[in-house]
Amino acid sequence: NARRQLDLDVSDRITVDWSSPDSAIAAAFRDHADLIAGEVLATGFIEAEPGTVDPTSIGDASVQLEITVDEKS
Repeated sequence: NARRQLDLDVSDRITVDWSSPDSAIAAAFRDHADLIAGEVLATGFIEAEPGTVDPTSIGDASVQLEITVDEKS
């Protein structure tokens, strides 16, 4: 959904910085970072410092995500 909201092309590569105070979400993001990055076409899926990225939610859990479009070569 975030890719659509940002009007990104499928060819655009992104970096996703994330944080979550929810320990289950954070563990899942850490354990499956490569899979998630591949699914969202991200060149990086990086755990960020809490409070440094925009808040959203997954179910009842709070998640903060920042999506940056990678520079095109």
